[in-house]
Amino acid sequence: MTKLLPFLPVVLLFAGCSQSATTPPPGPSSSGAAANSAPETSGDTNSGLAGQFEEPLPKGSKMPSATLPARPRSEGDRVLIKQLAPDRSADWQTTTMAVTQLASEVGKAMATVKDTKGTIYVVVETPLGRGFLNQELKIKDNKHYNINYVVLEDRPKHSMVTANGRQKQEQIDGKWQPAVSLAKPLPDASVPADKLASRWALDFTRTMWLGLTDSRDSWPAVVSQWLTGTGEYEITTQERHINYQGHDMVDYRIEADRKPAARPKLGSSTVQIVIDAQRHLPVTIVSDNTDSAGKNWKMTWTCHYDFQQKFGPKDF
Repeated sequence: MTKLLPFLPVVLLFAGCSQSATTPPPGPSSSGAAANSAPETSGDTNSGLAGQFEEPLPKGSKMPSATLPARPRSEGDRVLIKQLAPDRSADWQTTTMAVTQLASEVGKAMATVKDTKGTIYVVVETPLGRGFLNQELKIKDNKHYNINYVVLEDRPKHSMVTANGRQKQEQIDGKWQPAVSLAKPLPDASVPADKLASRWALDFTRTMWLGLTDSRDSWPAVVSQWLTGTGEYEITTQERHINYQGHDMVDYRIEADRKPAARPKLGSSTVQIVIDAQRHLPVTIVSDNTDSAGKNWKMTWTCHYDFQQKFGPKDF
């Protein structure tokens, strides 16, 4: 069995491949439940969102107020703030790898993943508060898979896209959408390239898998749109070399930073995509966004992959 695990010091951003690397601190459950830092309001029937982001609010219930982003409620909340921050360390150096080449390699790698399990840890911040979700992926091939993702709204929704060899289907916030044949695209696969690119910072946990689930490789299209001005980003690429137990471990990174002149209208946005140089799979993605109204929409996604896995009929 081969593993690809992210290294995670304080900022949750040290990715690589090793048999003995550390993994992110787990949340309280592996079922997709999310803990959160929404403020407690003891007078509400749904105080503190019941400790879970993705559970629907009871009909007519009162929304809790948001915690100011700079004011952590607890030490655990302080850790989440650090995990959501972009990595500005000096470990990253300019690379000769072109962003278009990286996007092409990642797109091809993600479209052909097989016999793989993944443990996913997602930290989020919305206007309602901060929290984390424990998720997973199982991929036998492009006809058999179960990939968890997050719909990033005020209350992040634990979601999944699945295929059983005959049809594919999405579940969003516990509600199944109509199943379609494997050959028919799901809704996200029909979105124009410019919209995919403009929404990528919020939707990437789903749309980055379109090459596998819908035979539409979104990576080159999104990067091409960014380079031509969609989202008003400055695009750079970097690489990092880490000596781990005598091995030179290499990561690449695509970074998109919104241009200062565009921030008053569009808000600020930084996206950092850390890619394992050997398998060309993303291991950590940081998306740090504040909209023009001053509301935060942040997410850090990390995946620990286990390759050469065996699946049975009941897995899908």
